[in-house]
Amino acid sequence: MKFPVYNVYRDFFGYPKGDSPRRSLLYILSIRDTIEIVRQVCYQKNSNPFLHYEDRVRKSGLTSKFLRNAKSFFLALEPDYNLTFADAEIWVAPKHLQSCPRGGVSIPVPYLISSKKTEIITLTFGRPENITRELQVLKGLAQYFKINPPWPSGYDTFSYWDLSTGTKSSTNFSNIIPVSSREILKVLNHMVVTINKSA
Repeated sequence: MKFPVYNVYRDFFGYPKGDSPRRSLLYILSIRDTIEIVRQVCYQKNSNPFLHYEDRVRKSGLTSKFLRNAKSFFLALEPDYNLTFADAEIWVAPKHLQSCPRGGVSIPVPYLISSKKTEIITLTFGRPENITRELQVLKGLAQYFKINPPWPSGYDTFSYWDLSTGTKSSTNFSNIIPVSSREILKVLNHMVVTINKSA
C-alpha cells in the first residue's frame, strides 16, 4: 500500500480535499508529472525536460505553472542544474499497522540535494506556511521507521519549494522536534482503514 506524503499531511492536518473528484485527480496527475520532469532535469543536468514539456501540443496548464516555478528555483540556486534527485521512500512495517496488507505501507518522499549549499529540498504544492509542522511529521516518519536512501549527514538546512506560488521556505532541520510515533500511527491506521473500506 502506497501513500504519497502530501496525502499523509492532508490527513494529519485536516487539509481540505478537492471540491470534485475530477479536479483532485488532475491535481494529483500534475504533481506526478512535475516530479517526474524535475527528476529528469536533475539526471540530465540541463533544462531540456522543461523545454520539451512546454513544446507539447497537449499539456496541463497547472503542470506548466509548477514547472515554470521549478525552473525559476533552479536558476536562482543552481543555474547549471547541478542538483541530485533522491527517490527516497519511508517504509512502515505491517506490525505497526492494523488491517494492513502484508507489504506494509510505503510513503514516497522524493527530495533534492544541493551539495553546494548543503541543503535538502522538498517540493510542495500549496502549504508553505505549514513547513514546521509538516517537517515534524516527516522527521517523525524518518526517525521511527525506515527511510531509504537516508538523508545525507551534515545537511541542516531543509527547504520547501512551493511550486504553486513560487515561494521558498527554509528552516534548520536539527531544530525540528518530531511528532510522536503514536500520532503518526493513528493517522496511518485511519488511512489504511479508509482505503480498505472503499476497496
